[in-house]
Amino acid sequence: TTMAEILTKITPDLPAEYASRINQVRYMAVVCLVLEMDRPFSHIYWMNNGDTSLPFGGLIEQTNFIPPSEYKGRHLMYVSRYLDADDPIYKMNTDQALEFFLPHLKKINTNFSRDRISKAHLFRYPYAQPVIGTHYSRILPEFNTPIRGLYVANLSQIYPEDRGTNYAVRLGNQVAEKIAKDWE
Repeated sequence: TTMAEILTKITPDLPAEYASRINQVRYMAVVCLVLEMDRPFSHIYWMNNGDTSLPFGGLIEQTNFIPPSEYKGRHLMYVSRYLDADDPIYKMNTDQALEFFLPHLKKINTNFSRDRISKAHLFRYPYAQPVIGTHYSRILPEFNTPIRGLYVANLSQIYPEDRGTNYAVRLGNQVAEKIAKDWE
């Protein structure tokens, strides 16, 4: 399902106390700049970055995992940055983001240049990662809401685990079991 902020907007019949509690869940946004290139950036599939002077958390070169032949010969890499949705980087357009990240990419690969990039695509999502604070379990929504037959299942509920497809599948199975049990 959707995130709490959206759920409470599209479901005006939710009790105010419940809506207030689940709206306390905060999220980090993400910006992903996807680059289509004529050759590999590196030989590494997933490069996490711990250097705070570089403005990205990871470089994921998809075509070091799945061959470029599956992408019409293009080499694909995405540059990810988690941030607040009000960060100026979140508001950049594709060209601005490319120009912003390019000098920093050259620090990782000194041979990298703009002319290797045939296309760039920018994607944003405001609900990329729930921020897990102290006493998070107190605001964690249950699957069933106060509205009979309305259930919630989203990545804010995988706590105490971290995001991951395996946990999303497990969450889906758990809510399906809950629904089946409730409607026996």
